[in-house]
Amino acid sequence: MARIYSLRGEQNFNAVFRRGRRLETPLFRVQYSFNQLGHSRFAFVTPRTTSKLAVERNQLRRRAREWVRTNLPQTLPACDAVIVLKKDAVKTSKKTFYEELRRAFGKIYS
Repeated sequence: MARIYSLRGEQNFNAVFRRGRRLETPLFRVQYSFNQLGHSRFAFVTPRTTSKLAVERNQLRRRAREWVRTNLPQTLPACDAVIVLKKDAVKTSKKTFYEELRRAFGKIYS
């Protein structure tokens, strides 16, 4: 994923959590707010409570990053999104994980 699509900086995170909306699913929570940049930015958070193993936490972030990179076209409304992964995401298959992401972002962009 290109650097311009990464949400960085404490001010940007605080703005998303302060002004944004929340969408809960069994596998993750998405905090999002629309922006005026012309492109979306994403951050992926995997708390240690999700898994004690860094390997598993990193794998979840890579899965989410890859899905965003391949499935979100540039033509959608621009938003800043923080995806916080939950414990149940560790146990699910890739197919289920990707389907849940697709459904969540379908709700956001509808």
